[in-house]
Amino acid sequence: MSRRNGTMPVCLGAGFVALDVIRSEESVHSESRYAGGSCGNVMIMLSFLGWESTPVARIGLDRPGNQLVRDLERWSVNTRLLMREEAPTPVIFQRIFSDQRGHPQHRFSRQCFLCGQWAASYRPVRLRDTASLAEELPTPSVFYFDRVAPGNLELARRARGEGALVVFEPSSTKDPRLFRDCLSVAHVFKYSHERFDALSAEVTDARVPLVIETRGELGLLVTFGGSGKQVELPAVVAPRLRDAAGSGDWCTAGLINGFITSNGRAQDVDDQDLIVPSLRHGQALAALNCAYEGARGAMYVMGRNELLERAAELAAGRVVALPNQVEPESVADSLDRGAECILCARPL
Repeated sequence: MSRRNGTMPVCLGAGFVALDVIRSEESVHSESRYAGGSCGNVMIMLSFLGWESTPVARIGLDRPGNQLVRDLERWSVNTRLLMREEAPTPVIFQRIFSDQRGHPQHRFSRQCFLCGQWAASYRPVRLRDTASLAEELPTPSVFYFDRVAPGNLELARRARGEGALVVFEPSSTKDPRLFRDCLSVAHVFKYSHERFDALSAEVTDARVPLVIETRGELGLLVTFGGSGKQVELPAVVAPRLRDAAGSGDWCTAGLINGFITSNGRAQDVDDQDLIVPSLRHGQALAALNCAYEGARGAMYVMGRNELLERAAELAAGRVVALPNQVEPESVADSLDRGAECILCARPL
């Protein structure tokens, strides 16, 4: 891996990078399109927070891929390790609606709202890709991956060998044996209680130094592997709820951001005095983002300093006033308001 330039901390990520297509009850004749996917979101959030972030992923040479790359580059994400192929780009459709009590809800699907076509699914980085990419990979402070796949595991091993802190946040176990191998290389394992059951034995056997379980409205359960100590962190209440998508990604980005010292070196993941404030910072960022449409909607409304200041106030328990959602006609060019189907070009 090549050496990094300057003093910016570097995060290398492998996993799910997709185009998010969002429709809400308030905008039935248009849809918002953002770069997304868990890996994509975390890379963009870290770039927004002052990192050099580089995702490794396979996407298509198509219109969704072009819009995805445009938004990544808008946020200064390094896109040189995105492999463009003659294959469709993964697309995730999110619908925002209100339940019978008027509470905002969201639902994800790979099926288009309008035409019913199914979008492409995730294509992992192949082992042969990792060999060809070896000389181009930056030396990261942190390596993040969110999918169980041989290529991602190899990249994680390489990064750990270079001294990077490895954060593993999968959406499923998929292949149990490969999942255990991924656990064995991780310094941090973060998972949703809703998606995983009976993991304690596997995680204990893997001796992961830091385990974070997200429990929705109950907050987080943090286990320090070295001591076995557990800390419960209650959820930070959102000052306004419009869309809770992306909350877990914000929490991860806040945690990673807190790991790194001013010289770009990762700190001890068993340090409770470091981990707890970093997680609270991530929870506050997530709560602020709930006020806006999309997994990273707050970034299109507030600059970095404003967002960080308001997150600090919220984490301290103070009341926070929020700017309104940017209306479609004044949205920056990086947020595409489509008027036709992203898959078949049919008018909305």
